[in-house]
Amino acid sequence: MASTQIVWSYAQEIAKRYPSSIRDKYQAAAEKLRVPYWDSTTSAMMPDLVNNPWIRVTTPKGLRTITNPLYNYTFSPQPSASEFPSGDELSSYHATVRSPSSSSQSQPELSNKALQMNGQGQVRQPFAIGLADFCRLHDGTYQLLSSEPNYAIFSNTAYNDDESYGHQSIENIHNGVHAFVGGMGGHMSAVPFSAFDPIFWLHHANIDRLFAIWQALYPDSYVTPQVPGAGTYTNSPDEFEDVNTALTPFHADRAGTFYTSATVHSTRVFGYTYPELEGEWTLNSTQFAQTLRAKVNAIYNPQSANSSKLAKRAPNAKVVANAASYQWSIDIRADRQVPSPVIYLS
Repeated sequence: MASTQIVWSYAQEIAKRYPSSIRDKYQAAAEKLRVPYWDSTTSAMMPDLVNNPWIRVTTPKGLRTITNPLYNYTFSPQPSASEFPSGDELSSYHATVRSPSSSSQSQPELSNKALQMNGQGQVRQPFAIGLADFCRLHDGTYQLLSSEPNYAIFSNTAYNDDESYGHQSIENIHNGVHAFVGGMGGHMSAVPFSAFDPIFWLHHANIDRLFAIWQALYPDSYVTPQVPGAGTYTNSPDEFEDVNTALTPFHADRAGTFYTSATVHSTRVFGYTYPELEGEWTLNSTQFAQTLRAKVNAIYNPQSANSSKLAKRAPNAKVVANAASYQWSIDIRADRQVPSPVIYLS
């Protein structure tokens, strides 16, 4: 939220500089400015706007060609090699890159190809990132929104039970986009540096949106005590975390109080929402749930857009002539000590 407020404040100042004849239009746009989200689960391509190093914009002084702030981030000052692990190739880049070439240039076409392959059902990536084979962005997202009421399973890849070694989760979907966009050697593929890539913010705004939608669909499930898969600078990896664990380093007030999962249970705390959640604060829970399920179906399962229910496909479902094509996914669980089977369905 702090970064959004800073961007919003700059936009207000810039809007004031436009000629009086068009100033009102830009001030109105600046007033509504928010960090946009990129729904990578429905679009198997990065937005065109982030793929070009240059962009034409109408500035207060007229139409200009400027460097595209969504294409990359130029480090200033240039980080030193000592700030990176020994031998890390990222230390040599003066700006963020995506699927970099041998000459250290971004290759957005390769990132888009990885996203397209995933959208077409080719689960494995053309490069070894170590991502779970079942990271299907679209199908996985619909699966989670339509049929996963357990927060512990939905939220993260660290959750295990007695029956499996892992489940589909929003964290897995999140990780997949990082790997597809960053590729081999790109900043989005490196956790400590991924937030420098401008597309990180578009991606994370969408993860926040999907999380908010899931919360509205399953309001009775939330954070349960769990040992994290890895530690942080303030929490050890063997330490149980729960709804009251401090979300360091984010402060809720100037007195130094940290936010917790309990205090940020809803986006309403921060005064914002998403298009699909319109009416959440005014409709009763039953009306809102029906409306939201219809919206989710319309976006992620269009063939059932006329239905208000999110349901699994009937076991005796038949193929209908001239109907939209169907994509089926199977979640196969196997011991990680043996080669994982891969099944492609079309």
